Amino acid sequence: MSLSSPSLTIDSAAESDNGNYTCIAINSLGITESLTISLTVLGESPIVSVNKENYTVNAGSSALLQCDIQSNMPYNHIYWERNINGTTTMLLPGMIGISGVTTEDPFLRIDEVDLSMAGEYSCYAVNKVGTGHSYPVVLIVTPTDNATDSPDYPDESNSDRISVILSVTLGVCFTVFIAIMIVCFRKQLLNKLGRRHKYSVEKIEIDRLSQKTT
Repeated sequence: MSLSSPSLTIDSAAESDNGNYTCIAINSLGITESLTISLTVLGESPIVSVNKENYTVNAGSSALLQCDIQSNMPYNHIYWERNINGTTTMLLPGMIGISGVTTEDPFLRIDEVDLSMAGEYSCYAVNKVGTGHSYPVVLIVTPTDNATDSPDYPDESNSDRISVILSVTLGVCFTVFIAIMIVCFRKQLLNKLGRRHKYSVEKIEIDRLSQKTT
């Protein structure tokens, strides 16, 4: 409002702006007043707030972001916005993996949070006058530490490798044992055949000498 532009503009009028307004102009000759105008604000944009600035949750679990709305006029639409590294996504009722986001239940529930969902979340409410929104709540997602949450079980892959090594070792040992047994058996067999051959030769010589003496 200035001398060149004396009109009064009220941004985001609220019920507290209700009252009578009079325009007054003053110069060196005196003061002049306009007719009084009565302003009645029928409603204002919803006042939206969240109960936390930061919300930390483990990956894989659910997250519940509360939203409180105050409005002297019925609000007919609720939605949330998610901002991740400058990319904004509107979250609407009925989307897969979320619940709430309605005029009856304005909260946002994410059924299963993953690391990619970390970011800023804002709640919006709309009525006939305009749209109100909360300040962002920061969702922090921490990775799940499987080493501390679960018992220390042996590594199945190492167990499989050990089983294979043992099986191969036992197989090699068995093969070597069989080979040694075969060699020993053949050696014993050759010794027996050699003794039998020597005995046959000696017997033939003895028979031959006996025939000569007779």
